[in-house]
Amino acid sequence: MKNKYLSTLLNLCLVAFSCMLIYTACEKDNDLNTDQMGSSKITLKSFGPSPIPRGAELRIIGTNLDKVQSVVISGCDPITEIKIINKNEIRVMVPQNAQVGKIILKTPQGDITSETILTFSEPIEITKMSPNPIKAGQTLKIEGDYLNLINEVILADDVHVAKANFVSQSRQTIEVIVPVEAQTGKVIVSDGADLVAEGEDPGIPIWVYSKDELTVVLPTIEAIAPTTIKAGNTLTITGKDFDLVDHIVFAGDVEEMEYSVNEAFTKIEVIVPAAAQDGVVTLVAKSGVGVESEAITLVVPSNLAASPATVKNGAQLTISGQDLDLVSDVLFGELSATIVSQTATSLVVTVPDEANSAMVTLQTLAEKSVEVAIAYVKPTISSIAPLSITAGDNITVTGTNLDLVREIIFHAASGIVSVNLSEAPAATSITVKTPFTAANGTIDLKTVNGTIVTSTQSLTVAAATLPTVTSMPAIYQWGKLLEVAGINLEKTTKIIFDYGDTQVQVSSYLPNADGTTLQMYVPKHKGNAVLRFYMDTEYGSEYPLSVIPTEVINHPDLVFEDFENHNGHDAGWDDWAGAFNYDTEDDGNKYIEIHDGLSGWSWVYGCNHQSTRGNFPSLDDASKYIMKIDFKTTGVIPSDVKFQFKLGGVEGSGFTNFSDHVTSNNGNNEWSTATVSMTDLGFSGAIDGTSGDWGLILNGGTIPAGLKISVDNLRFEPK
Repeated sequence: MKNKYLSTLLNLCLVAFSCMLIYTACEKDNDLNTDQMGSSKITLKSFGPSPIPRGAELRIIGTNLDKVQSVVISGCDPITEIKIINKNEIRVMVPQNAQVGKIILKTPQGDITSETILTFSEPIEITKMSPNPIKAGQTLKIEGDYLNLINEVILADDVHVAKANFVSQSRQTIEVIVPVEAQTGKVIVSDGADLVAEGEDPGIPIWVYSKDELTVVLPTIEAIAPTTIKAGNTLTITGKDFDLVDHIVFAGDVEEMEYSVNEAFTKIEVIVPAAAQDGVVTLVAKSGVGVESEAITLVVPSNLAASPATVKNGAQLTISGQDLDLVSDVLFGELSATIVSQTATSLVVTVPDEANSAMVTLQTLAEKSVEVAIAYVKPTISSIAPLSITAGDNITVTGTNLDLVREIIFHAASGIVSVNLSEAPAATSITVKTPFTAANGTIDLKTVNGTIVTSTQSLTVAAATLPTVTSMPAIYQWGKLLEVAGINLEKTTKIIFDYGDTQVQVSSYLPNADGTTLQMYVPKHKGNAVLRFYMDTEYGSEYPLSVIPTEVINHPDLVFEDFENHNGHDAGWDDWAGAFNYDTEDDGNKYIEIHDGLSGWSWVYGCNHQSTRGNFPSLDDASKYIMKIDFKTTGVIPSDVKFQFKLGGVEGSGFTNFSDHVTSNNGNNEWSTATVSMTDLGFSGAIDGTSGDWGLILNGGTIPAGLKISVDNLRFEPK
C-alpha cells in the first residue's frame, strides 16, 4: 500500500509538472533563421500542455499557423476544426480516442511533424452538474474526477469563479454559487495555469468543458397588460423569477431602471416612459440576457377638433380631444408651433406667421403622430381709392384682415413691381405709395404665409412724371463717379444728399437722353444719406446710400486685418513693438495710428493668433491678386519711408510707401485706399492662412515727428 501511494503521488507530481511545459517541436533547421516568427515559412515551435487530458484544448505555437489545413493526432482522423488565435497560435480540441504520439500539421508547404511526443494525463472530467436548470445565486454542484486540481470555474459569457470563492472542493466535486452575470452555456473547469502574479509569464491552462450545457434560469414573462397603453400609465408584467431582472427596455431603446416587484417576484409594475414606442418590452436579466414580452401599442391623441376651424396666422388655435398631454410637438407643415397651454383634453398653440399647411400634425415622444385639418383666414379687399392715379401717388386699400399683408404687387410695363411692408399694417386699411414704374391693372396682396389675394378693381395708372431712381448701390465711395438707373432722370433739376443734420447738393450731374441713367460724383461727406432727385420743388423716390471715404470692400472674406475684435482678440494683442495707438472713430470703426519717430526695421503690427481670431484668408496664387490698404496721413510721407508685409510666415521682398499708390487725399488726414500688386510686394505662389506670422513692417526711413499715419482694412482682391 505504501509503494502504491508513493507511486500515485509521484505520478500526480509528474502530471502537474508536465502541464506547465510547452514542448518544443525542435525542427532541425531552427539554427538557420534567427527571426523565424517573422518568416513567411510555416513552422511548429511548440505545443502544450503535455500531458493533456482528452477532451481538452491543445495549443500549438509557431509561425504562419493560420495557413494550417488540419492537425493530425495519433489514433484520430485529421482535425479540421481549428481555432485560429493569430498567425502564431492555433488551438484544437483533443479527441477522446487520441493516442500517444507525434502531432502532424497538414499545410500548403507540406507536412510538419513534431520532434516530441504528445502524451495524455489521467483526464480531469465533468460527469454531472446539478441542479440543471439553475438560478443565479444558487449553488452549482459539479461532479467528476481530479477536480481537486481545478483552480477556476468558468461559466458562459466569460464569467469566472476563482478557487477562493468555491463553496467546497474535493477530487470528485466542486460547489460554486452561480453569479448573477452567468448565462446558459457549457461550463469550463481550469487548472488556472494562466493565473500568475503580475510580471510572471502565464502558462497554458488545462480547460475541460462540460458535455452538456448548464441552463441558467431567466425571468419568465407569462402576461403583460394592458397591451394598448398610454405613456405615463402603469404597465403590469406577470411571470416568475423577476428577482433576476436588472432593468427594463421599451421599444425605441428606452431604458427604465425604476419599477416595483412583489415579494414573490412574480409581478412587475412599471410606468411607461414618454419616449417608449410601439413594440416588445424586454426584461434584461443581470446576466445581460433579455426576455421579450408580446408587443404593446402606445396610445395617441384621438377625437380631435380644431377651434376656430379657420384660423388667423399669429393667432391662437385650440385643439380639443383625448390624451393631448402626450403631445410633444405641434407642426404646421415643417413649422413648429409654440405650445401656450396643454392638458389631457385641450391644447392651445400659436399659429406660426408663415404657416399654410392644411393639416396640423401632433407628435408624441413615442414618434407617433396624428393630424387635424384647419383652414386659414385670408384678407379681403373692399375697395381701392383712388383708382385713377399717377405712378408714385398714394393709394388706400380697405378691407378685413389686412394686417396679414406683407407685400403689395402691381403690374408694370414689363412684369410686376412690388411694395414690401416692413411691419404689419392695420387690419382694415393700408396706404402705400405706388411704385414709379407701376402700370394699369389689378393689385395682389401677398400675406405673411404666402397666400395671394387679387383685387376685383383695377388701377388706371398714368406714367410717373418725377425723376425716380430704380437701381443704385447701397454703399459707395465719396469722390467717385456714381451711375444710377431710373426713369425721368432727364427732368432732374437738383440732387440732394440728406444726412439728417446736413444736406449736401450735388454740384454737377449728367443724365442720358431718355432719362434712364444719370452720372454724378458723390460729394465728400461721410455717413448714411437719403438721396433725392428733384424736379423743381418735388422729388420722386428716396433712396438710401452709405457714403464712405475709402473704396468699397468687395470681398469681405479676403480681409485679413480690420483691427476689429476677433473672438476676443483685438489689435491690443498685435502691438508687438509698441509701434501704434489703437483708435476708434465716431462711428465705432477701429484702426491703428503708427507712432511718429519709428525708424529702421520694426514691426508696425503682427499677429499669429489664428486659434483665437480664426484663420486668415489663404490664396492659391498671390500673383493673381492685388492688395488694398485704407490709410490716412496728416502730411506727406517721406519717399524713403518704406513698408513691407509678412503673410503666412513669409516676408515679402517688395515695399510700398502707400502714397505712391493714390492720386488724391494725400496728407490731409482723409481716408484713401492704396492699391498695390501682390507681385510688387514680393509675393507669388500660395499663401497659407492657417499658420505663420502676419503683419506690417517698417523697413526703411524714419516717420517724422508729428506725422500721423493711420491704417485700416488690409485686404486682398482678385485682379
